[in-house]
Amino acid sequence: MNTRGQKRIILKIKSVIILFFIAVTSVLYGTNITIADPYGLTSQGNILYVGGNGPGNYTHIQDAINQGLPADTIFVYNGLYQENLELFVSLTLVGEDKNLTIIEGDHLSDVVYVWADDVTITGFTIRYSGYDMNEAGIGIDHSRFSRITNNILDSNGDCGIHLYETSSTVISHNIIKNTSNIGITISESHNITISENTVTQNYEGIQLSYSDNVTVFRNNITRNTYFGIVLYASHNFISENIIDSNYKMIGDEIYGEGIRIYFEGNNIITHNTITSHGYGIITYDSPNNTISSNTIINQENQGPGVYIQQSDATRLINNTLSVNEEYGILLEGSSSSVISYNQIYSCYGHPAILLTMSNNNNVSWNKAFENGCGLSLSSSDNNSIFSNDYYSNGYGIYFTSSSYNRLNKNNIYLNQDEGIYLLSCSHNLIINNNVSRNHYDGIYLDHGNENSIYHNNFLNNTRNAHDTGANMWDNGYPSGGNYWADYTGVDAFSGVGQNEPGFDGIGDTPYNISGKTPCNQDKYPLTHTYIDDEEPPLIKIIKPEDGFLYRRDQKIRQSFFNMIFGKITITANTSDDLSGIEKVEFYIDGKLKETDTTSPYSWIWNEKRLFMHKHIIKVISYDEQGNSAFDEIVVWK
Repeated sequence: MNTRGQKRIILKIKSVIILFFIAVTSVLYGTNITIADPYGLTSQGNILYVGGNGPGNYTHIQDAINQGLPADTIFVYNGLYQENLELFVSLTLVGEDKNLTIIEGDHLSDVVYVWADDVTITGFTIRYSGYDMNEAGIGIDHSRFSRITNNILDSNGDCGIHLYETSSTVISHNIIKNTSNIGITISESHNITISENTVTQNYEGIQLSYSDNVTVFRNNITRNTYFGIVLYASHNFISENIIDSNYKMIGDEIYGEGIRIYFEGNNIITHNTITSHGYGIITYDSPNNTISSNTIINQENQGPGVYIQQSDATRLINNTLSVNEEYGILLEGSSSSVISYNQIYSCYGHPAILLTMSNNNNVSWNKAFENGCGLSLSSSDNNSIFSNDYYSNGYGIYFTSSSYNRLNKNNIYLNQDEGIYLLSCSHNLIINNNVSRNHYDGIYLDHGNENSIYHNNFLNNTRNAHDTGANMWDNGYPSGGNYWADYTGVDAFSGVGQNEPGFDGIGDTPYNISGKTPCNQDKYPLTHTYIDDEEPPLIKIIKPEDGFLYRRDQKIRQSFFNMIFGKITITANTSDDLSGIEKVEFYIDGKLKETDTTSPYSWIWNEKRLFMHKHIIKVISYDEQGNSAFDEIVVWK
């Protein structure tokens, strides 16, 4: 049987004896009332003193603990106390000065071992625990409602603080340092708060294992040998911590991780600042974690800012990653994840975002600049990549051996190599992107087939496109192909063969794509930049105005009914910020009366009737992409 198992058996026997003693004394002497003390202490029970010069003060802390009853306070004067403590009753243990009130163990077991509920330990330096597994400066076992605050845990063996099967406990405002293994470890526990501690110069900062609903909040976790925070646990909240320089140099290499999550999910990692590690955050076989609003900078060597390995349904939202010597975000063997609203820059020589062997992910609304590449996919399929900005990188987007991805509504510009480069890729859909001012090609397709590229704008790239495979560069007629800023053709005709009278916004001759003979062609090049406008225009009828009477086109007075006598100029305000207004139609009782194509949009209704009738005025606005919206009003005329 290990040391901790033996300790539990002994404490069970002691607990029975103490509870019997408490029951007898309560009957004989009644319940203690709150006691005040000259040092400012208050207690629901007695105050017992250790050290100092007072009459009756105890010499050893354990002697006072043995005499204490539930709710008693034990006050310990400054001094060195070389003893290992066992608390098996609900007590408050207070040191006079955490720097000068020192409890020193024997390097063989826990320095302070707690097996009771509602224990408070504050104001001590606690050092020299044993080195066996889970032996700690403070060990809490099967406890509830305890508080460990304002202590210094220094030079302990396996752990600074260890909680096992404990709940509803707070660890706050402590300094945990120079532990041979883990600063704080939480095992098989729940509803724990770890806040505003300094955890430094341990082998590992904080570890949670098989624990849930643990909050790790506003701690300063720095200069530990390998890890800042390690989670073998699910459903925990890690927020607003400073996690810095937890690594070890081996030769010229840096080994260390800010946060590691292994085999567990449903954790939230948010608003942390993580600096100077080999890896910023790494998850392995850990699904459904959320990593949001973190700042990860200066990951100096070895690994990515965030490395998601075989961890499905991860959410990476609104993080900032900078100055990473490798990848900003690496997704490997992971699916159904979301990478959105992140800003990633200065990943020199490497992609800001790399997906390898990862399928069915969403990459959207990110900004990546000054990286080796904005986005790279390797052997990854069925990903949706939309509404990102990739600029001032080496490559904007680089795909290898990846298929059935959708690249939509991205802005790709000012990159030093190609804007988009596809190598040995097929069946990808590249639509509605703006690709401009890239140093080499706007898009380069190398040995790929059956990719579809249309409704993109290629503007002022050194060469707009190059294709060595067999790919489709338009969506047929009348949908059309792409807009090419260097297209020299004209739009005089329309129709599938561009031989029918009337222009249609499509060039009459194909746009040739360099790369092979015969060359690929965009058979229906657009003559104006493509605007992907799915939003309807705004429209409102401003005349006649609801609730007024009109006579001879003039507003006379307010009226319960909308009354019109004589002619009236029906006027509508309409706008569309994306593609503009194509036309406005005016209807009376469902019949089209007028179409207006120029602002201000209006029509004079001058039909005369012998008797008044109820009518519906309806005005429909159409934008240049065919979206429509309407407004209507009921009148009597």
